[in-house]
Amino acid sequence: MLMPTALLRRLAALLVLPLGSLSCGADASPPGEGDQDLCRPPNRLLEDGSCLAPGVQDNGCPAGELGLEDGSCQPAGVPPALCADGFEPLGQGCEPILPPEPCEPGLMAVPGDSACREVAPCGQGRWGDIPIDGSTQHVDAAYGGGDSDGTADRPWTTIGEAVTAAAPGALVAIAAGSYAENIEIADKPVTLWGLCPGAVEVVGSATALVGTVNIRNGADGTQVRNLAVR
Repeated sequence: MLMPTALLRRLAALLVLPLGSLSCGADASPPGEGDQDLCRPPNRLLEDGSCLAPGVQDNGCPAGELGLEDGSCQPAGVPPALCADGFEPLGQGCEPILPPEPCEPGLMAVPGDSACREVAPCGQGRWGDIPIDGSTQHVDAAYGGGDSDGTADRPWTTIGEAVTAAAPGALVAIAAGSYAENIEIADKPVTLWGLCPGAVEVVGSATALVGTVNIRNGADGTQVRNLAVR
């Protein structure tokens, strides 16, 4: 069945009318709202009308970068010119200059050292450069005389014995060797002074409930020098 021509024309007019209404709506936004419509969250609209993406600062620099007076952005980190002595630039920071391999026991390196060096020199002889005086108690694990009295000729064979025999403030001189003991210093200050860290070590028991060298009440002023503690 054919539809009358008048009815077809009326239907066409009804279809065209909504399309025309849609095409006219774009010009109806109040002044200034067009930028807001284009700069939607999470973007930010600034007073000057610019739209910034998330993470961009008001000065235009990415997050974590510093805006400079000349308008450029400086990445986070340390500029190469500000690396301290003993350090060299690496990426956005500074890397310490050190030997390529870890130092052996008794040796050390600080930033700027290209090779390991002694923590302290051993000196010459059995007691090296230890400042021995008349009150010094001597220790040498290798002494086998069996008649130890703490003198240089008849030293104690353990550090603990020397600490017990030492007067307050006395020096305990320790010859080369590995001393397997846990040392207790209490009620008096003493100074433990080894030949050098590369030749003298104190190794505490792995099962002990205390440290390798324990400084207790009344031992303020105690010093431990030129030996390795493990």
